[in-house]
Amino acid sequence: MSIQDLHSQDFSACLNSTFHVEAPDGAILPLQLVGVIEHALSPRTEHFTLSFVGPLTPILPQAIHKMKHDKLGEFSLFVVALGPEGDAMTYEVIFNRLRPKTAESASPKQ
Repeated sequence: MSIQDLHSQDFSACLNSTFHVEAPDGAILPLQLVGVIEHALSPRTEHFTLSFVGPLTPILPQAIHKMKHDKLGEFSLFVVALGPEGDAMTYEVIFNRLRPKTAESASPKQ
């Protein structure tokens, strides 16, 4: 599935499931999706945050990483490590993009 076709509802349906992330050294790390927060900033933009937890080590560097999920498929996301929380490392992914124009919003106003 293309990342353009994935929205907050798709990720919400996968809460508490495991995403497999490729580290720079080629190791595959399991990250569990623990939160999806949608921010309603504007009807024209889609803005939501994904929260993940994973093993304390190795720490994924802030970068674009390949991710794989059984339901959502393969895609790449920009992942940021927020720091340790208990016995896990927390990570965040932020989506901030324009919503596609619908036929209704694309038609000129009269």
